[in-house]
Amino acid sequence: MSTSTVYVSIGNSDDKLTQEEWADYWSTVDERVVDYAERVYGVWQSNPNSVYQNACWSFELDEENRDSLVEDLNEIRLKFRQDQIAWANAETYFISNENANVG
Repeated sequence: MSTSTVYVSIGNSDDKLTQEEWADYWSTVDERVVDYAERVYGVWQSNPNSVYQNACWSFELDEENRDSLVEDLNEIRLKFRQDQIAWANAETYFISNENANVG
């Protein structure tokens, strides 16, 4: 099994979504990510007093599930009238006594 670390980010900075819709959007993305992830490393959200609504998930994903998750996220994006969802593949380096150079 080949895995990678992925970051998925969503937002509502353009205020297309009401608070209730944002909560539904966030929950739907969260459920889908958790369904596909081998392991979730973390979930971050904008501060409650921020003028922007954003969220980001970091997780380990089996490469075999990549296309299915992308398709599902695209369907969610369309359902909630969003222009895009950000997807970032992490390039991971391990810093240790043997290798303190990154890159």
